[in-house]
Amino acid sequence: MRWWIVLTATLGACAAADEPDRGRERAPCRADDTCDVGLECWSELCVRPPSADCGPVARRLAGYRVGNYATPEQIAPVVAELTQACTAARLTAREGRCLVDAPDEDTLLECPRRLLPELDDRWRAKHAPPPPIDAAGDPTLPVDPWAPPGQTTGACDRYVALLEAFARCPALPAPTRATMRQSITALRQSWRTLPPDARPAVEAACAQGAGTLPQALASLNCTP
Repeated sequence: MRWWIVLTATLGACAAADEPDRGRERAPCRADDTCDVGLECWSELCVRPPSADCGPVARRLAGYRVGNYATPEQIAPVVAELTQACTAARLTAREGRCLVDAPDEDTLLECPRRLLPELDDRWRAKHAPPPPIDAAGDPTLPVDPWAPPGQTTGACDRYVALLEAFARCPALPAPTRATMRQSITALRQSWRTLPPDARPAVEAACAQGAGTLPQALASLNCTP
């Protein structure tokens, strides 16, 4: 009986040693259903999906490299360069469609592979943590960076901080997060034109909203 146990253990060890590393091509997917770059998890195996059509991808991204007012002569070499970069990076068809079909920059920035370092920098800036809170002030209210000097928004700082947490919450679809960021921008800018007699009512509304948003964030497993 003992020899059977030893033999079984030995065979199991050999099988484990022979199994390809998870995440590699034609190997089992990782526990979180991910694979190495350029591969996708299909039926629990990492496979190389169809490649992206790099021409449209390059044309879509060229404007971020040379600007929207570049001439065709300026754009052509950039498109050629980005087409080669897309091919070398082995962008998948799904990743390419995300870049081509994104209706705006906010949605494009949420694509899994953005190809351009410039877009990666914008993504990091957009998802950067909020600035540190001034310990000398109210610890629950970060300073509103867009408010004019001497016209802080009080309770609305907390409300917007919670809205920004929603805009970063991965449980929400990327288009929803992009729309929320646009709304936050509009809110902050509107405060600049508020007449003094309107501020108390607006701050009361902000305080009411700030009281309900933490529970909604918790339901999405996101934190303020």
